[in-house]
Amino acid sequence: MSVIKTEHDDEMLPHRMVRASAGTGKTYTLTLHYIKLLRYGASPDTILATTFTRKAAGEIISRLLLRLANAAINPDAADRLAQALNDPYYTATACADMLDKICRVLHRLSICTIDSFF
Repeated sequence: MSVIKTEHDDEMLPHRMVRASAGTGKTYTLTLHYIKLLRYGASPDTILATTFTRKAAGEIISRLLLRLANAAINPDAADRLAQALNDPYYTATACADMLDKICRVLHRLSICTIDSFF
C-alpha cells in the first residue's frame, strides 16, 4: 500500500491510496498521480508520498525523475506521458520545467517510508 497526498486537495485531485500486490503497477500509478499534481500547481515539497520500504520509496523517486527526464529529452516519451494522463499539456518543455521544479527542492521532497515520516 502506498499513499500520495498534497496540501492542494480539491475535487479533481483527491488523496490517492494504492493497495495492490507486488508487480501490479503501484509505482507507475503513483508517479503519474504525482506528475498530475505538479501539473495542477502543487509544489513538489508540499506532496507526501509514503510507502512501507525504503526500496519502494527510492523506486518512486527514481521513476518519477526518470519519467520526466525521458519526456523532457524525447518527444515520443512526452507523447506517451500525455496519453497516459489524457492531457496534451505534457510536452517536452513542460516536462523539463517540472523536472527542474523537482530538482530545485529535491532535498525537501517527502517521498519516504511511513516510519520515517512519523
